[in-house]
Amino acid sequence: MKQKIFMLLLMATMTFGAFAQAPQGDGNNRSSRRFNPERMAKQMANELKLDDETSAWFKPIYIEMQDTLMSIRKEGRLDRERRNNLTDEEAAAWVEASFANEMRLVIVKRSYYDRLKTRLTPKQLLAVFSQPGQENRQRPSWQGDRNQQGGPGGWHRGGFPGGPGRF
Repeated sequence: MKQKIFMLLLMATMTFGAFAQAPQGDGNNRSSRRFNPERMAKQMANELKLDDETSAWFKPIYIEMQDTLMSIRKEGRLDRERRNNLTDEEAAAWVEASFANEMRLVIVKRSYYDRLKTRLTPKQLLAVFSQPGQENRQRPSWQGDRNQQGGPGGWHRGGFPGGPGRF
């Protein structure tokens, strides 16, 4: 009897463990969330509360802008392995190139701003050109309040829970 109960518990544990893992490609992992300018344009048009005519005018411009900005950003990326293997001269050149890349981003944003300001209000333009999530950004929960003297997720004297001397 004990052996049957043990086997039943073992099977149940294995079954629940299999269900706890998310299947591949279900949309929960980062690799499945790809850059999708069409979805972004639709969300932005909804956020701006555009009428149908203005939305039809806005979406292609916004998609074009996001594609252009993404291509410029991709050019400016440097993977971690390559970054660790740069010589001093290459690193200095890369920093200079990143400044030029940032200038290109600003120029592109400015040109799209000039196109969009003909039909969008200043508040709508602010929503289009502000960094996503910046206006409601809060500190990550692990940072807590800098003045806090303890508690879950807070800053502690000495940087360790409970203060210095206790690890």
